[in-house]
Amino acid sequence: MKKILLLLALLLIPAVLAQDLEVSIVSYTPETGATRLRIYNPTDINYFDLKYSIDDKQETDIVQRLASNIAISIFPTIPQGKHNIKITSSNGLDFEKTLTFTYTEEQIIEQRQKLEEYNKKQLEKFKPQIKQEIEEIEQAKKRKPYYIIAISLAILALIIYYIIRKIRK
Repeated sequence: MKKILLLLALLLIPAVLAQDLEVSIVSYTPETGATRLRIYNPTDINYFDLKYSIDDKQETDIVQRLASNIAISIFPTIPQGKHNIKITSSNGLDFEKTLTFTYTEEQIIEQRQKLEEYNKKQLEKFKPQIKQEIEEIEQAKKRKPYYIIAISLAILALIIYYIIRKIRK
């Protein structure tokens, strides 16, 4: 019986000691690296002297106390790519999470829509010019045989003129 209780206690200790925070990207601007991270404490534990570091660099203070079931936001500047976010506290919290900082799906869709709109405006802007150039090319194709015939006749007339002139001498 004691062995079962001991085994049960050993299995439950990790569940009781689980110290998971939820860290998520609320907003991110890749051009500037401006970031808003949300840190949520879903546990029943209050954490004191919360600090964070990005890619094991210098730790930065967040808050003195993060109460249970409370969320806070931090606003670091982070370049694009994958980065390791580490959060620690004075009462033993040691949490790490790797996040990828890049354009969000909404930003990509918005940029695509802006690009499509820009392309439509440019097409409308240059449509008359494109039509005019196409018409000029078609007219040049139609006139090309006449130019060749006219030049050929001019050269033939010059040859005949020189031949007649030599015959008269």
